Amino acid sequence: FQKNRLVSTIPTSVFVANITIPKTGLKLDVLSGYVFERYFVDQKTLATRRCRSVTKVILAVSFCSSQLVGLSPATEISVHTDFPGGSAEVIEIDQGERLVRIMPNDHPGHGWRCWWYLRLEGLDPGVSYTLEVGDAPWATPKRATFSVDGGKTWRHSGDGIPEDKRMRYSIDFGADIAWVAWGPPFVPADADQLVERIAAGSAEAANFSLCQTRAGRSAAALRITTPGVGYRTYEPDRRQKPLIWVQARQHAWESGSSWVAQGFIEWLVSDDADAKQLRRQCETVIVPIMEVDNTFLGAGGKSQQPHDHNRDWSDQPHWPAVKAAQRQLRTAADTPRLGAFIDLHNPG
Repeated sequence: FQKNRLVSTIPTSVFVANITIPKTGLKLDVLSGYVFERYFVDQKTLATRRCRSVTKVILAVSFCSSQLVGLSPATEISVHTDFPGGSAEVIEIDQGERLVRIMPNDHPGHGWRCWWYLRLEGLDPGVSYTLEVGDAPWATPKRATFSVDGGKTWRHSGDGIPEDKRMRYSIDFGADIAWVAWGPPFVPADADQLVERIAAGSAEAANFSLCQTRAGRSAAALRITTPGVGYRTYEPDRRQKPLIWVQARQHAWESGSSWVAQGFIEWLVSDDADAKQLRRQCETVIVPIMEVDNTFLGAGGKSQQPHDHNRDWSDQPHWPAVKAAQRQLRTAADTPRLGAFIDLHNPG
Protein backbone atom coordinates (compact mmCIF):
# COMPACT_ATOMS: atom_id res chain seq x y z
CA PHE A 1 0.00 0.00 0.00
CA GLN A 2 0.96 3.63 -0.58
CA LYS A 3 -0.62 6.57 1.22
CA ASN A 4 -4.39 6.75 0.58
CA ARG A 5 -4.06 4.49 -2.46
CA LEU A 6 -4.53 0.67 -2.77
CA VAL A 7 -1.79 -0.74 -4.96
CA SER A 8 -1.89 -4.42 -3.90
CA THR A 9 -4.47 -7.01 -2.92
CA ILE A 10 -4.31 -9.00 0.32
CA PRO A 11 -1.10 -11.07 0.21
CA THR A 12 -1.78 -14.42 -1.47
CA SER A 13 0.03 -16.22 1.35
CA VAL A 14 -3.05 -15.80 3.50
CA PHE A 15 -5.19 -17.73 1.09
CA VAL A 16 -2.53 -20.37 0.40
CA ALA A 17 -2.15 -20.84 4.15
CA ASN A 18 -5.86 -21.41 4.45
CA ILE A 19 -5.46 -24.45 2.20
CA THR A 20 -2.15 -25.91 3.23
CA ILE A 21 -1.68 -25.15 6.91
CA PRO A 22 -4.08 -27.87 8.22
CA LYS A 23 -1.70 -30.45 6.73
CA THR A 24 1.38 -28.89 8.33
CA GLY A 25 -0.06 -28.62 11.81
CA LEU A 26 0.42 -24.78 11.93
CA LYS A 27 -2.33 -22.61 13.44
CA LEU A 28 -4.10 -20.38 10.95
CA ASP A 29 -5.34 -17.96 13.59
CA VAL A 30 -1.74 -17.09 14.50
CA LEU A 31 -0.86 -16.30 10.90
CA SER A 32 -4.02 -14.31 10.19
CA GLY A 33 -3.61 -12.39 13.44
CA TYR A 34 -0.13 -11.34 12.34
CA VAL A 35 -1.39 -10.06 8.97
CA PHE A 36 -4.25 -8.24 10.65
CA GLU A 37 -1.92 -6.49 13.15
CA ARG A 38 0.63 -5.34 10.58
CA TYR A 39 -2.05 -4.08 8.26
CA PHE A 40 -3.60 -1.71 10.77
CA VAL A 41 -0.39 -0.45 12.36
CA ASP A 42 1.26 0.45 9.06
CA GLN A 43 -1.74 1.58 7.04
CA LYS A 44 -3.82 3.83 9.34
CA THR A 45 -4.81 6.15 6.51
CA LEU A 46 -6.86 3.60 4.55
CA ALA A 47 -10.54 4.26 3.94
CA THR A 48 -12.88 2.92 6.63
CA ARG A 49 -14.95 0.90 4.18
CA ARG A 50 -11.93 -0.89 2.80
CA CYS A 51 -10.66 -1.64 6.31
CA ARG A 52 -13.91 -3.32 7.24
CA SER A 53 -13.81 -5.44 4.12
CA VAL A 54 -10.33 -6.68 4.85
CA THR A 55 -11.25 -7.23 8.50
CA LYS A 56 -14.08 -9.52 7.49
CA VAL A 57 -11.77 -11.60 5.30
CA ILE A 58 -9.13 -11.91 8.00
CA LEU A 59 -11.64 -12.73 10.72
CA ALA A 60 -13.30 -15.34 8.49
CA VAL A 61 -9.97 -17.03 7.93
CA SER A 62 -9.22 -16.82 11.63
CA PHE A 63 -12.61 -18.37 12.52
CA CYS A 64 -12.14 -21.26 10.10
CA SER A 65 -8.64 -21.84 11.40
CA SER A 66 -9.87 -22.04 14.98
CA GLN A 67 -12.24 -24.83 13.98
CA LEU A 68 -9.40 -26.72 12.29
CA VAL A 69 -7.13 -26.25 15.27
CA GLY A 70 -9.86 -27.64 17.50
CA LEU A 71 -9.94 -30.80 15.39
CA SER A 72 -6.18 -31.32 15.40
CA PRO A 73 -6.06 -34.01 18.17
CA ALA A 74 -8.41 -36.24 16.13
CA THR A 75 -6.13 -36.03 13.09
CA GLU A 76 -3.10 -37.34 14.95
CA ILE A 77 -2.12 -40.95 14.33
CA SER A 78 -3.49 -43.28 17.00
CA VAL A 79 -3.27 -47.06 17.52
CA HIS A 80 -6.17 -49.25 18.67
CA THR A 81 -6.40 -52.98 19.50
CA ASP A 82 -9.79 -53.10 21.26
CA PHE A 83 -11.22 -55.91 19.12
CA PRO A 84 -10.91 -59.73 18.89
CA GLY A 85 -7.41 -60.72 17.83
CA GLY A 86 -6.00 -57.23 18.40
CA SER A 87 -2.35 -57.11 19.44
CA ALA A 88 0.14 -54.24 19.48
CA GLU A 89 2.32 -52.66 22.13
CA VAL A 90 3.11 -49.13 21.00
CA ILE A 91 6.79 -48.29 21.33
CA GLU A 92 6.64 -44.91 19.60
CA ILE A 93 4.44 -42.74 17.40
CA ASP A 94 6.32 -40.00 15.57
CA GLN A 95 3.62 -37.71 14.16
CA GLY A 96 6.05 -35.62 12.11
CA GLU A 97 7.72 -38.59 10.46
CA ARG A 98 4.43 -40.53 10.17
CA LEU A 99 6.08 -43.46 11.89
CA VAL A 100 4.44 -46.06 14.13
CA ARG A 101 6.76 -48.44 15.97
CA ILE A 102 5.20 -51.47 17.72
CA MET A 103 5.82 -54.89 19.20
CA PRO A 104 3.25 -57.70 19.42
CA ASN A 105 1.52 -57.73 22.80
CA ASP A 106 3.17 -59.90 25.40
CA HIS A 107 0.84 -62.58 26.80
CA PRO A 108 2.98 -64.57 29.28
CA GLY A 109 2.18 -68.27 29.14
CA HIS A 110 0.20 -67.90 25.90
CA GLY A 111 2.94 -68.67 23.41
CA TRP A 112 5.29 -66.85 21.09
CA ARG A 113 5.18 -63.07 20.89
CA CYS A 114 4.65 -62.97 17.15
CA TRP A 115 1.07 -62.00 16.19
CA TRP A 116 0.17 -58.33 15.69
CA TYR A 117 -3.06 -56.75 14.51
CA LEU A 118 -3.99 -53.09 14.97
CA ARG A 119 -6.22 -50.30 13.73
CA LEU A 120 -4.68 -46.97 12.75
CA GLU A 121 -6.76 -43.80 12.90
CA GLY A 122 -6.00 -40.19 12.01
CA LEU A 123 -4.35 -41.06 8.70
CA ASP A 124 -4.04 -38.66 5.79
CA PRO A 125 -5.15 -40.32 2.52
CA GLY A 126 -2.52 -40.10 -0.19
CA VAL A 127 0.41 -39.99 2.24
CA SER A 128 2.77 -42.88 2.99
CA TYR A 129 3.21 -44.10 6.57
CA THR A 130 5.90 -46.30 8.06
CA LEU A 131 5.03 -49.18 10.35
CA GLU A 132 8.01 -50.69 12.12
CA VAL A 133 7.58 -54.07 13.84
CA GLY A 134 9.87 -56.36 15.82
CA ASP A 135 11.28 -58.82 16.73
CA ALA A 136 12.53 -61.12 13.99
CA PRO A 137 12.02 -63.70 12.75
CA TRP A 138 8.40 -64.66 13.51
CA ALA A 139 6.92 -61.19 14.02
CA THR A 140 8.40 -59.79 10.81
CA PRO A 141 6.79 -61.22 7.67
CA LYS A 142 8.08 -60.08 4.31
CA ARG A 143 4.89 -58.08 3.75
CA ALA A 144 2.25 -56.63 6.04
CA THR A 145 -1.46 -57.08 5.38
CA PHE A 146 -3.92 -54.19 5.52
CA SER A 147 -7.61 -53.40 5.04
CA VAL A 148 -9.46 -50.10 4.67
CA ASP A 149 -13.00 -51.52 4.69
CA GLY A 150 -13.16 -52.93 8.19
CA GLY A 151 -11.61 -56.28 7.32
CA LYS A 152 -13.88 -57.25 4.42
CA THR A 153 -10.96 -57.33 2.01
CA TRP A 154 -7.22 -57.50 2.64
CA ARG A 155 -4.20 -56.45 0.61
CA HIS A 156 -0.47 -56.91 0.97
CA SER A 157 1.96 -54.06 1.40
CA GLY A 158 5.15 -53.88 -0.58
CA ASP A 159 8.18 -55.75 0.69
CA GLY A 160 9.32 -54.59 4.09
CA ILE A 161 12.85 -53.35 4.75
CA PRO A 162 14.66 -55.29 7.48
CA GLU A 163 16.64 -53.34 10.06
CA ASP A 164 18.40 -55.50 12.65
CA LYS A 165 15.59 -57.52 14.28
CA ARG A 166 12.81 -55.29 13.00
CA MET A 167 10.93 -54.77 9.74
CA ARG A 168 9.76 -51.44 8.28
CA TYR A 169 6.72 -51.33 6.00
CA SER A 170 5.93 -48.21 3.97
CA ILE A 171 2.21 -48.06 3.11
CA ASP A 172 -0.05 -45.49 1.47
CA PHE A 173 -3.41 -46.63 2.85
CA GLY A 174 -5.52 -44.20 0.83
CA ALA A 175 -7.93 -43.82 3.76
CA ASP A 176 -8.13 -42.15 7.15
CA ILE A 177 -8.58 -45.48 9.01
CA ALA A 178 -6.79 -48.76 8.29
CA TRP A 179 -6.42 -52.19 9.86
CA VAL A 180 -2.92 -53.70 9.63
CA ALA A 181 -1.84 -57.21 10.62
CA TRP A 182 0.85 -59.88 10.41
CA GLY A 183 -1.40 -61.73 7.98
CA PRO A 184 -5.09 -61.63 7.00
CA PRO A 185 -6.88 -62.04 10.36
CA PHE A 186 -9.42 -64.82 10.83
CA VAL A 187 -11.03 -64.62 14.28
CA PRO A 188 -13.61 -66.89 15.99
CA ALA A 189 -16.50 -64.75 14.76
CA ASP A 190 -15.31 -65.38 11.19
CA ALA A 191 -15.39 -69.14 11.82
CA ASP A 192 -18.90 -68.90 13.29
CA GLN A 193 -20.19 -66.90 10.35
CA LEU A 194 -18.52 -69.24 7.86
CA VAL A 195 -20.06 -72.46 9.17
CA GLU A 196 -23.47 -70.83 9.58
CA ARG A 197 -23.40 -69.44 6.04
CA ILE A 198 -22.35 -72.73 4.50
CA ALA A 199 -24.92 -74.76 6.45
CA ALA A 200 -27.69 -72.33 5.50
CA GLY A 201 -26.77 -72.53 1.82
CA SER A 202 -26.24 -76.28 1.43
CA ALA A 203 -28.46 -79.22 2.33
CA GLU A 204 -25.31 -81.35 2.43
CA ALA A 205 -23.61 -79.32 5.17
CA ALA A 206 -24.35 -79.21 8.89
CA ASN A 207 -22.61 -76.95 11.37
CA PHE A 208 -21.90 -78.05 14.94
CA SER A 209 -19.73 -77.16 17.92
CA LEU A 210 -16.71 -79.38 18.31
CA CYS A 211 -16.39 -78.39 21.98
CA GLN A 212 -16.51 -75.60 24.53
CA THR A 213 -13.04 -74.18 25.13
CA ARG A 214 -11.47 -73.61 28.53
CA ALA A 215 -12.66 -70.01 28.32
CA GLY A 216 -16.20 -71.10 27.43
CA ARG A 217 -16.11 -70.32 23.72
CA SER A 218 -17.47 -72.59 21.00
CA ALA A 219 -15.17 -74.22 18.45
CA ALA A 220 -17.18 -74.05 15.22
CA ALA A 221 -17.10 -76.99 12.81
CA LEU A 222 -18.80 -78.35 9.69
CA ARG A 223 -19.81 -81.83 8.56
CA ILE A 224 -20.29 -82.16 4.79
CA THR A 225 -21.61 -85.18 2.86
CA THR A 226 -24.44 -86.19 0.53
CA PRO A 227 -27.05 -87.88 2.73
CA GLY A 228 -28.30 -91.33 1.71
CA VAL A 229 -25.73 -91.77 -1.04
CA GLY A 230 -22.56 -93.83 -1.02
CA TYR A 231 -21.47 -95.86 1.97
CA ARG A 232 -23.24 -93.89 4.70
CA THR A 233 -25.82 -96.35 6.08
CA TYR A 234 -24.74 -96.39 9.75
CA GLU A 235 -25.76 -100.04 10.08
CA PRO A 236 -23.37 -102.18 12.17
CA ASP A 237 -22.90 -104.76 9.43
CA ARG A 238 -22.43 -102.28 6.61
CA ARG A 239 -19.40 -100.21 5.73
CA GLN A 240 -19.85 -96.46 6.40
CA LYS A 241 -18.45 -93.61 4.35
CA PRO A 242 -14.75 -92.90 4.85
CA LEU A 243 -14.14 -89.90 7.13
CA ILE A 244 -11.86 -87.07 5.99
CA TRP A 245 -10.87 -84.82 8.89
CA VAL A 246 -9.48 -81.34 8.16
CA GLN A 247 -8.46 -78.95 10.94
CA ALA A 248 -6.67 -75.61 11.05
CA ARG A 249 -5.09 -73.24 13.51
CA GLN A 250 -3.62 -75.42 16.24
CA HIS A 251 -1.37 -72.38 16.72
CA ALA A 252 -3.41 -69.21 17.08
CA TRP A 253 -1.14 -66.91 15.05
CA GLU A 254 -1.29 -69.11 11.93
CA SER A 255 -4.27 -67.30 10.41
CA GLY A 256 -3.46 -68.40 6.86
CA SER A 257 -4.43 -71.98 7.69
CA SER A 258 -7.98 -70.86 8.50
CA TRP A 259 -8.25 -69.13 5.12
CA VAL A 260 -7.12 -72.34 3.41
CA ALA A 261 -9.80 -74.21 5.37
CA GLN A 262 -12.40 -71.68 4.20
CA GLY A 263 -11.33 -72.10 0.58
CA PHE A 264 -11.55 -75.88 0.88
CA ILE A 265 -15.03 -75.64 2.42
CA GLU A 266 -16.31 -73.34 -0.31
CA TRP A 267 -14.95 -75.65 -2.98
CA LEU A 268 -16.38 -78.77 -1.31
CA VAL A 269 -19.96 -77.44 -1.37
CA SER A 270 -19.64 -76.16 -4.94
CA ASP A 271 -20.90 -77.68 -8.20
CA ASP A 272 -17.42 -78.80 -9.19
CA ALA A 273 -17.58 -82.42 -10.38
CA ASP A 274 -14.77 -83.57 -8.07
CA ALA A 275 -16.38 -81.85 -5.10
CA LYS A 276 -19.70 -83.57 -5.81
CA GLN A 277 -18.01 -86.95 -6.02
CA LEU A 278 -16.15 -86.37 -2.76
CA ARG A 279 -19.42 -85.47 -1.03
CA ARG A 280 -21.08 -88.61 -2.35
CA GLN A 281 -18.27 -90.96 -1.39
CA CYS A 282 -16.95 -89.44 1.84
CA GLU A 283 -17.94 -87.56 4.95
CA THR A 284 -15.73 -84.55 5.61
CA VAL A 285 -15.37 -82.67 8.89
CA ILE A 286 -13.64 -79.28 8.88
CA VAL A 287 -12.62 -77.26 11.96
CA PRO A 288 -11.49 -73.74 10.88
CA ILE A 289 -9.98 -72.82 14.29
CA MET A 290 -8.79 -75.38 16.82
CA GLU A 291 -7.12 -72.81 19.12
CA VAL A 292 -10.06 -70.48 19.66
CA ASP A 293 -9.11 -68.76 22.94
CA ASN A 294 -5.66 -67.48 21.98
CA THR A 295 -6.97 -66.49 18.55
CA PHE A 296 -9.56 -64.30 20.28
CA LEU A 297 -6.96 -62.96 22.71
CA GLY A 298 -4.46 -62.04 20.00
CA ALA A 299 -1.73 -64.29 21.41
CA GLY A 300 0.66 -66.46 19.41
CA GLY A 301 -0.27 -69.80 20.98
CA LYS A 302 2.87 -71.55 19.77
CA SER A 303 4.69 -73.20 22.72
CA GLN A 304 2.12 -71.94 25.24
CA GLN A 305 1.79 -73.44 28.72
CA PRO A 306 1.52 -76.26 29.59
CA HIS A 307 1.99 -77.01 25.88
CA ASP A 308 0.30 -75.97 22.67
CA HIS A 309 -2.52 -77.82 20.91
CA ASN A 310 -0.14 -79.43 18.44
CA ARG A 311 1.77 -81.08 21.33
CA ASP A 312 -1.38 -82.14 23.17
CA TRP A 313 -2.19 -85.34 21.28
CA SER A 314 -1.80 -87.79 24.14
CA ASP A 315 -3.89 -90.19 26.22
CA GLN A 316 -4.92 -87.28 28.45
CA PRO A 317 -5.20 -84.11 26.35
CA HIS A 318 -5.28 -80.78 28.17
CA TRP A 319 -7.21 -78.82 25.55
CA PRO A 320 -10.93 -79.56 24.92
CA ALA A 321 -10.61 -79.21 21.13
CA VAL A 322 -7.90 -81.86 20.96
CA LYS A 323 -9.86 -84.16 23.27
CA ALA A 324 -13.03 -83.82 21.17
CA ALA A 325 -11.18 -84.33 17.89
CA GLN A 326 -9.37 -87.41 19.23
CA ARG A 327 -12.64 -88.95 20.31
CA GLN A 328 -14.18 -88.69 16.85
CA LEU A 329 -10.98 -89.73 15.07
CA ARG A 330 -10.52 -92.82 17.26
CA THR A 331 -14.10 -93.87 16.69
CA ALA A 332 -13.61 -93.54 12.95
CA ALA A 333 -10.30 -95.43 13.10
CA ASP A 334 -11.88 -98.26 15.10
CA THR A 335 -14.78 -98.70 12.66
CA PRO A 336 -12.56 -98.57 10.51
CA ARG A 337 -13.44 -95.66 8.25
CA LEU A 338 -10.76 -93.01 8.83
CA GLY A 339 -9.77 -92.05 5.30
CA ALA A 340 -7.52 -89.01 5.85
CA PHE A 341 -6.39 -86.60 8.53
CA ILE A 342 -5.22 -83.16 7.38
CA ASP A 343 -3.74 -80.63 9.83
CA LEU A 344 -3.22 -77.16 8.31
CA HIS A 345 -0.36 -74.87 9.42
CA ASN A 346 1.49 -71.77 8.23
CA PRO A 347 3.96 -70.21 7.53
CA GLY A 348 5.94 -72.84 5.76
